[in-house]
Amino acid sequence: MSAATAPARMVNLWLIALTVIIAAFMEVFDTSIANVALPHIARDLGASIDDANWVLTSYLVANAMVIPLSSWLLTALGRQG
Repeated sequence: MSAATAPARMVNLWLIALTVIIAAFMEVFDTSIANVALPHIARDLGASIDDANWVLTSYLVANAMVIPLSSWLLTALGRQG
C-alpha cells in the first residue's frame, strides 16, 4: 500500500463506520418510537394492547430477519453498477 492511498483508505473506513453507527441508531430509534406509539395505535384501531404487541413483535422479528438477509443478498447477487 502506498502512502498516497493510506489516508484515503482511513477516510473510507471512518465513513463506513459512521454509516453503520447511524443505521444502528436509526433502528433503535425506530423501535423505541414504535413502542411509545403502540398504545395510541391500538386505541385508534380498536385493538387490545396484546394484539398490538403481536404487531410490534412481528415487526422486530422481520427486522431481525431482513438485516442478515440483506447481507446474504449482497454477497449472492453482488453490487450492481
